[in-house]
Amino acid sequence: MIVVADENQQFGPLIPYRGGGQARLVAGTTGLTATTWSPGHEKWGATQANNNFEKRFERLMLPIDHMAYVATRTVGEAVTRKPKNDFATVSAFIHGPDLQLAPFKGIKQQFRPWDGQFRQPILIATEKVPVSVSPQKGFPHASHPEIEVDTLGIDEPESICKM
Repeated sequence: MIVVADENQQFGPLIPYRGGGQARLVAGTTGLTATTWSPGHEKWGATQANNNFEKRFERLMLPIDHMAYVATRTVGEAVTRKPKNDFATVSAFIHGPDLQLAPFKGIKQQFRPWDGQFRQPILIATEKVPVSVSPQKGFPHASHPEIEVDTLGIDEPESICKM
């Protein structure tokens, strides 16, 4: 067992999952969570998004801030691409195949047409350090094997939610 005592979080978050050697239990200052956003996320333009947010608001971007960005970007994209702007047109565009959001997660993100759930990769991270991005390869859902992010959550045939 490795015991980490790092009150200032200078090196503790780097200890688990990065050792490369024999796996050891780590106790102390770090835990792994599934989250929509991490201040340490750096891929696919996320560093710029985090830096711009911190500069503007003088704090780190949290998951709720990222989801507010996604919601605003979704509506903005829909009303820009569908000038009619009535609710039915905008809603159909948001839930259709033409909406393509790229909110710093490496792949196109959309809403499921059958239940309205937002399809997005999930970050597996410590408080400050991303470790992995899910969905993990090799676990497709039977009804939508071509849509990687549909491996997260309940699949269409199993769901009782229909919008």
